[in-house]
Amino acid sequence: MDRQFRRRHNHMSLGSFYRSESDFLAAWHEANRSDSARLTLTQLASIEEVAKELGQRLKESKFKMFHNAGNPMLERRYGTRRYEILFRPKPSAESGGFPGFTLHTIVCDSRLLEHRQLYGNTASGQLAVLAQANAGQLAIPPGFWIWSADPFERPAGEIGSWIEDHVVPWFRMIEDAMEAPVDFLLGRVSHVPKNTALEMMLIVYGKEEAGKQLRKVLRSDPALAEAIETGVGSSEIGLLAALVSQFQLLNTAF
Repeated sequence: MDRQFRRRHNHMSLGSFYRSESDFLAAWHEANRSDSARLTLTQLASIEEVAKELGQRLKESKFKMFHNAGNPMLERRYGTRRYEILFRPKPSAESGGFPGFTLHTIVCDSRLLEHRQLYGNTASGQLAVLAQANAGQLAIPPGFWIWSADPFERPAGEIGSWIEDHVVPWFRMIEDAMEAPVDFLLGRVSHVPKNTALEMMLIVYGKEEAGKQLRKVLRSDPALAEAIETGVGSSEIGLLAALVSQFQLLNTAF
């Protein structure tokens, strides 16, 4: 855990912050200690109580509480989009202790699902997902939080403030970019893969305009243009290059 960060943000007294994903996962999976056990129904209920309080706090932002695979989730629907905050419980807790949990944010768009099914682009995994991140990655500095569900500390107040400061603004940035999804490709909104950005451009602009916007981007980003041409790079770049080829978006010089 980054103690220097905690000193600068000591109002977040109910959570542990990890800068690296490896440190976060090590803490998350420390389930094999002799004093740890699988969560009881009572412990899981304490996380649900936090979610209910947060749901009330975020009611004005039109979030409602649902469940996803048995875990609480706050969801807001707007047009074809779903904005989700998932409460993921830590696999274990010390005997009699209150469990930890993390928040995972997901934005889905039903048009992505339809587009991917129509054109056979199922390699993207979760077919409706536009963007997703651990909520801790939306702050500066980015990282990963594990919060406590101890009801005596009233965690919903602090976590609610944190969500309003970091998660809700990210949701708004995504919504604002929907009419000009080239902003996703330009990296103006975090955690939207470039291949997904191009899919949104095809959905919103159509093939011809999406091609024009893509060429403008590549003229200002030679490294990305080369990566698409050679197909060398991350799996994200590979999926992007496959889309460019599938829709023949660069048949003319750019």
